[in-house]
Amino acid sequence: MARTRILLICQISFLFLLSPAHAAPEVAPGERVGLVLSGGGARGFAHIGVLQALEENNIPVHAIAGTSMGAIVGGLYASGKNAAEVEQVARTTDWAYAFTDRSPRRDQPYIFRQLDAGLAADYRLNIRDGAIVLPRGVIQGQHLTQILDQLFADIDRVTSFDRLAIPFRAVAADLVTGEQVVMSRGRLSTAVRASMSIPGLLEPVEWDGKLLVDGGIANNLPVDVARAMGVDRLIVVDVGTPARTADEIQSVVDVVDQLTGLLVRSNSDAQQATLTGRDILIRPQLVGVTNSSFGAVDEAMAAGYAAAIQTLAANDLLGDTVPVTAPPREGETGRTPVIDFIEVENDGPVHDRVIRNLLRQKAGQPLDTVRLQEDISAIYGLDYFRDIRYRVIERDGQTGLRLVCRVRHEGSNFLRVGLRVSDDFRGNSDFGLGASLRLAGLNRLGGTAFMRADIGTTPRLEARFVQPLDFRMRYFIEPQLLYQADRIDLFDEAVQEEALASYQRRERQAGLAIGRQLFRQRGEVRAGMVRKWGDLDFRGGLSLGEGDYDDAYSLARIGWDTLDDLAFPTRGTRWAAEWQWHEPSLGADNTFRRFVGEATFAMTWRRYTFLLEGDLSVSDSDQVDIANLIPIGGFLELSGLGPRSRWGQHRALTRLVALTPLGPDTPLPAPVPLFVGASLERGNVWETRDDMGAGNAISAGSVFLGADTPVGPAYLAVGVAQGGDYAVNLFLGQLFR
Repeated sequence: MARTRILLICQISFLFLLSPAHAAPEVAPGERVGLVLSGGGARGFAHIGVLQALEENNIPVHAIAGTSMGAIVGGLYASGKNAAEVEQVARTTDWAYAFTDRSPRRDQPYIFRQLDAGLAADYRLNIRDGAIVLPRGVIQGQHLTQILDQLFADIDRVTSFDRLAIPFRAVAADLVTGEQVVMSRGRLSTAVRASMSIPGLLEPVEWDGKLLVDGGIANNLPVDVARAMGVDRLIVVDVGTPARTADEIQSVVDVVDQLTGLLVRSNSDAQQATLTGRDILIRPQLVGVTNSSFGAVDEAMAAGYAAAIQTLAANDLLGDTVPVTAPPREGETGRTPVIDFIEVENDGPVHDRVIRNLLRQKAGQPLDTVRLQEDISAIYGLDYFRDIRYRVIERDGQTGLRLVCRVRHEGSNFLRVGLRVSDDFRGNSDFGLGASLRLAGLNRLGGTAFMRADIGTTPRLEARFVQPLDFRMRYFIEPQLLYQADRIDLFDEAVQEEALASYQRRERQAGLAIGRQLFRQRGEVRAGMVRKWGDLDFRGGLSLGEGDYDDAYSLARIGWDTLDDLAFPTRGTRWAAEWQWHEPSLGADNTFRRFVGEATFAMTWRRYTFLLEGDLSVSDSDQVDIANLIPIGGFLELSGLGPRSRWGQHRALTRLVALTPLGPDTPLPAPVPLFVGASLERGNVWETRDDMGAGNAISAGSVFLGADTPVGPAYLAVGVAQGGDYAVNLFLGQLFR
């Protein structure tokens, strides 16, 4: 960027040496300059390049008016940041996170993370009064609001935009009337958020009794707004998307984009028509940069800078360049306050004390905005609120922190679906379609009901109720009811083509556990009891017995989960260890103890992610018990074997998986993230503990192509196993769970 800038200045300067002499290029003394920044999504990064050109040429700005992305850039500049600092914001902001609603997985309650495992397609439907309710925006905008609050935190208590370092106006549109709304006071982050609330995509913003959406539909190039701020001349930057040609309109997406663009272009043209001979219009050539090209910061900034230098030169405003650091500007800015008191304003289902106890900010300490944003993310992960914001307030000479939590209009009941398919194209398959219903915030302590149903190879019906027992949501009690069934095909180790015996296993289960969340709900420890009633139906082959059985055990379990994703994790750990004591005194047919453990460790180096995983299930009994058999086989579970093709009393498996994302240019018609990877696996199932060991474990491996599709993660793999077994596997669903 710097090299391009120097070459560009040299070229333009050379042209000026060849032309007649010009007067000293400067803004007339006392002349007030207004800056107009249009909307345009990621194309608005070009505004930053324009700001750099203005600073280098010592051109002052006395007022700013902006719409949508122009409001973000303009608001940051008006708040006291220079162009280099605004550029840093553009580069370091996680824009993908900003335009999503889900809190990072690590910030969601541990129990919720475990209950939702296996439901990969996150199409959550809100249910209220027995009906599905649609939100007012695909995205509630919590993360975007958090980011904006953080960016403008140091001037949060400035209520008049005329008292900023540079007077500022943000433009939004009234969703009811369609008229423009010019915001000159209030909370700057809210004004910016309203100015860029794309209708249908982002939840509208409530402001002075109005519902506000993106200002682009009313005034995308607010020339009149800036002129009304008492300036003498305008510098107008238009980064709006140009209209498509007929050949460029090839799909329904193109048609919608064209219609939206025409609406915005129309009001922009009307504003441009009001420009005078003293005003300057800058139109960056943003070839290949779209509204959603948030990774194209360099390209957009370079285009903005080039267009600004060229236009300034044409208007005799190009002077000797100065360092790209603007002098301090006068205006009211904020400071890091010391918090004397904390209050919660909450219209949701849980008690204010629950929310307060999830905040780590202490009275008498300086405001820690980074930690506060993390705590807000965790509270939002409870799924009770549509937005959560904080405000620093003054009362009776003291400085306080007010946290405002607004309940979801559409309710806190969520329906979620998931699909699981595994097929080796040799007649062995495993599939399931699942759905869960979560009813959150059923009482003041945050009680949550969870129901799940799966159909397919392993049908399942489950109901749980998680009831916190204190205002810190640390201790809980959880009753559970479960029905599940599966097919058990037993093979001879030497003959894998036909099952030696086939059974249908059905179980009813009731359980009760009490536990404690660990370290901000990263993990948990629990103890409980489980009672099972089951039956085995012989389906074919060699009968090894059938009939009803009973089982019951007490348990102790500890778990930890900071894995960032269950589809394609990049960092974090996930492990759990459970000890079971099966006793006839509790209702079990047999006496034995079992240990079940699993662990996943993920790390990323450059573009490569490595996962080390293992699981172990072993008991102190070698008695043949079909009711307690455990399966293995399928993709990443000895990949050359068919899905769930081997069963035993004990199981152990370790695997190392390496994967890397492919580039953005893929053969798929939509921007679906693609990954390529490979695995090394070793493990088996055994009838007796004496058989367990590395000597009779099976080695396997695979290479695979993965895609994070709209219906969940999908993998196409070729696997081989020791002994010559091989399989081509298609797997749809979450693997790392």
